[in-house]
Amino acid sequence: VELLQCDDDLDRVSTINLTEAEISISTNYLNETFAYFETQADAILGTPQVIDKLRYPVNRTQTAWVRTISDESPDCYRISKINLIVEAAADVNYYKNFPSVCDDFLQEDGTDGTLNSDTDGITNFDFSQANTDILTTFFPLALQPDLEILFFETKENRTAVIDAIKDISNYRNIGYPSNATKQTIYFKIINKNNNNCNGSGELYLKTDPVPKANTLSPILECDTGAIDGNYTNGSNRNIDLTQRIDELFIGTNQDQNDYDVTFYKSVTAAFSGDISSSDYIDTPAQFTNDVPNGFSVGDIVTQSIFVRVQNKATGCANPHTSFQVIINSIPIITNPIPVLEVCDIGTNDGDVRNGLAQNIDVSIRDIDIIGTRIPTDFKITYHKTRADAEDLSSTGIDKNSYDSDPTRVTINPTTNISEESLLIRIVDNNSGCVFDQSTLTIIVNPEPDFETISNLSECDNDDDGDDANQIIQTIDLDGKITEILGTSQDPDDYIVTFHATQASATSGEDAISSPYTNTDPTETIFVRIQNKATLCINDSATFDIIVNSLPNFMVTSPQIICLNDTPKNISIENPEAIYNYIWKDANNNEISAEDNLNITIGGNYTVTATTTDGTNCSRIETIVITESNPAILLASFITIIDQGNNIGSEDKLSIAIDTISNDLGPGDYQFALRNDDQNTTTSYQDEPLFENLEGGIYTIIVNDKNGCSPDATLQVSVLQFPKFFTPNGDGKNDTYRVKGANKTFYPNSSINIFNRYGKLVAQIPIDGPGWNGTYNGKKLPSDDYWYNITLIPADNDKQIINKTGHFSLLRK
Repeated sequence: VELLQCDDDLDRVSTINLTEAEISISTNYLNETFAYFETQADAILGTPQVIDKLRYPVNRTQTAWVRTISDESPDCYRISKINLIVEAAADVNYYKNFPSVCDDFLQEDGTDGTLNSDTDGITNFDFSQANTDILTTFFPLALQPDLEILFFETKENRTAVIDAIKDISNYRNIGYPSNATKQTIYFKIINKNNNNCNGSGELYLKTDPVPKANTLSPILECDTGAIDGNYTNGSNRNIDLTQRIDELFIGTNQDQNDYDVTFYKSVTAAFSGDISSSDYIDTPAQFTNDVPNGFSVGDIVTQSIFVRVQNKATGCANPHTSFQVIINSIPIITNPIPVLEVCDIGTNDGDVRNGLAQNIDVSIRDIDIIGTRIPTDFKITYHKTRADAEDLSSTGIDKNSYDSDPTRVTINPTTNISEESLLIRIVDNNSGCVFDQSTLTIIVNPEPDFETISNLSECDNDDDGDDANQIIQTIDLDGKITEILGTSQDPDDYIVTFHATQASATSGEDAISSPYTNTDPTETIFVRIQNKATLCINDSATFDIIVNSLPNFMVTSPQIICLNDTPKNISIENPEAIYNYIWKDANNNEISAEDNLNITIGGNYTVTATTTDGTNCSRIETIVITESNPAILLASFITIIDQGNNIGSEDKLSIAIDTISNDLGPGDYQFALRNDDQNTTTSYQDEPLFENLEGGIYTIIVNDKNGCSPDATLQVSVLQFPKFFTPNGDGKNDTYRVKGANKTFYPNSSINIFNRYGKLVAQIPIDGPGWNGTYNGKKLPSDDYWYNITLIPADNDKQIINKTGHFSLLRK
């Protein structure tokens, strides 16, 4: 058997309790006796026994011999060899504080992931040097190969020799070993030859914290071009990255002076801390940002800057903080800003030609400045001075209601046009970037001028069929334009419109067209004058339209002049006022200036009455004078159809006056026929024809409808030879006579009546009552009787009438 002894004084000389071998020698050691000897020979002899079996001295390695004797049979025994080995091991006072290691910004398990932390105090340690240090420091060289050192995180593990740290060259600690709570590593020194020979000790690990570093806000700059002169390249020089250092340490309870802060363009360079890298920023207070490929004007340039914070004492670095340098595009005004032309309307000062305007809405140019950009993203202000424009706390002028500054305007003394320039500042509300290099020119144009306008006085006319209503349709408003503008303003340069109200003149709506029809005798016309070039308006001019009444009088027309009764006097009737008169004939010759006129011939006469109240309104009246006269009626004009000329039948007698071939006169005539035998007269008629007459003496009457007198008359004879008569005494047709014949027309006549046998039964005078049907006082019977009549006309130009025929005598 073997007995191992551990020598804690490391000289490997010790005493061994030989009895400890008994349990290994025999399984029946409780019923046996053991005797110990230095040599095998002594054991065989049984003498001499070891003096002190409990403290048998051994120097490193020795042997001892034991006789195992049965208690039941003392003569029975066995001899065993005991190899005695003294190994060395001991507790050591190592207690070394290993150099602190910086927190590694990994997860607890040492992997890189989402739970990374640089404040958990857990990192990788290499304390493999402890193995060598412990052996060489505390143990003799000869002993060292026999020793093994195991490291444990807890005493319990060391005692149980379980869960030894596997790799002390890459150990990931537990907890947060700081100065106050260093992590103890427990180690056990084990003799390889005797596991029970061991020592123990401790060493200490400490994690140095990584510098704390706040999350940094970006450095926002605008592409000002302050150094490179370029406002659109996305690059700025002299960007001071160090301005973020203070922010880096705020609230960390770290003294900036204890740390080095360096800046890099890449995270790799920041982790390495290699200041020779091209990504190391050696002049962080004068940094020029990089512009990416594909940059276009207006792009926002963003560059990440990686910060390495390193503790000067511990060397621990935090390379995990970064921030962005953002170069925002400046809101450059690229499109031309139109001149803002306004009109001097004298809002406050009442002067419309002094080049000073009030309440100018400068903001209307905002849309020109913004262009296609989103208006709500920008703030536009206008400033009088460069200092004011550069002062971002200044809100500039009141752009919604700006008054011209008399100290800044330049006024043209001839045209009264003024100019004033304002600086434009546009601020990007999102980036705060400012552009203030553009200007706005304000031009104040004077209102159009106008001369004193005379009232437009017109005279009523008859264009609407009423020359007394003081309404006319031909008022020439446009004819006032030259007077309104005067000689100094070219009408081609202005738009002049006329309005019924001041409101419409101001708005420019509901312009009145020319020629204009008034609605009231006196109306005020409001004038709007607009300069075509400047669009400036003057709506202050007015004038009155006055439509004056025409002379109010009457003349009677038409009138008749009877040429047999001249001169005729025509005159003005019922004049309303005193007027001047001019009479003219049909040839437009002035013939009188009185209020009446004597005339001797017909025609169209005019009288013009003109007011004498200064309005000079005239009314012309035309008096139509129609000539008329009593008719001239001659026998030659008359055509009589009767039985005297053998063309008339008993019921077809007529008188016709030929007015076509014969001129009865200038009048307008009508005709009537009086039966002189019966003293009856027809009504007047326009037709000069009388038909269905009986024989008789008639008087033709020609009346002038126009009233000229006397009537023309002509007595005529219409002959009729009756076919029968009835002498019955009833007073009707009781005698037979030639109707229409008398001595006036036929001074010589012969009227003979015969019976059917040719016997002359009567001779009757032309003016007598006629034959009564008797012969020598006796009544002749009803029968046919014959006549032979000769009528010699008084007018020698007429033919003698010889008429024969028969008639019936009827007695009833």
